[in-house]
Amino acid sequence: MMGIFILVFLLSLTLYDAEGSCWRRAPGGPAPPTGSPPPATPAPPPSACQKVPLHRYWNPRWIDHFYTINPNNQELAKHSFRHELIQGYVYKNRCKGSVPLYRYLSPRGLDHFYTTNPNEIGTTVPGRMGKHGYKSEGHEGYCMPRKVPGTVPLYRYWKAHQADHFYTTNIREIGTATPGRVGKHGYKSEGITCYIFPKP
Repeated sequence: MMGIFILVFLLSLTLYDAEGSCWRRAPGGPAPPTGSPPPATPAPPPSACQKVPLHRYWNPRWIDHFYTINPNNQELAKHSFRHELIQGYVYKNRCKGSVPLYRYLSPRGLDHFYTTNPNEIGTTVPGRMGKHGYKSEGHEGYCMPRKVPGTVPLYRYWKAHQADHFYTTNIREIGTATPGRVGKHGYKSEGITCYIFPKP
């Protein structure tokens, strides 16, 4: 009999908001926000926040820099990309505060482009064409939109006459981080893409 009473009591604590979403209120706990959906899927536990290398490749024939967390990508060997270095480390899965590092390809310009701002190209659906002739290729892990302890900026550069985007954490490679300023090898600074980890 006591078990039935407890079950009825617990069921009475289940509430529904204006949109029909179910909330369970702990005894004495705060009421759910009125008219709000339940929170988004929570970030995975810290153990799931695995950092993986972000590899940098170079294709001299295409004049294209390519960045990936998957060094076994068959396209790399097929199109003669050469491994240059590990640019840094990103999260393999979405972790608290992180955002996707979206990857795009311009088939016409043979240029790979990376951004955390999906509005720059207008789509994040793999295979779909967006603005400026760039096609979405998904994303390459997750990075931080703002500086947090232990991260460094991933700088973005653009070489217009060869249609190549270049990303680095080492400001000395181009010699400037001032947006709009042209540095070494004809690359113009376009600011900071996001923040990544220099160590795993």
